[in-house]
Amino acid sequence: MTSDIKKLLDIIEQQLDWGESASWQSRDFENLSGLIFDKTKIQLSESTLRRVWGRVEYKHLPSATTLDTLAQFAGFENWRTFSKRLTDSADKEKPTPKPVGIKLKPGM
Repeated sequence: MTSDIKKLLDIIEQQLDWGESASWQSRDFENLSGLIFDKTKIQLSESTLRRVWGRVEYKHLPSATTLDTLAQFAGFENWRTFSKRLTDSADKEKPTPKPVGIKLKPGM
């Protein structure tokens, strides 16, 4: 799982306020599937959600549709918008290098 996906899942978990996802039961993924459908009108199955949250072993990244839907559920336009916002905020946090000035001795 990439760090961007992890950040998106963390945002969703905070919004839901259901506690640690490691303790979620099958009914929680059922409820989440329903909530996602209510908000986005896109159906993500419980098994897809379990795979994304790492509750079922799956070696592939989520599809673009799944990522877009989760980003929309979290309040973003789509996955690309979410990723770009993360990149933009990370760039702003990087210190700006200060130019190194060269001082010349008088008369040079």
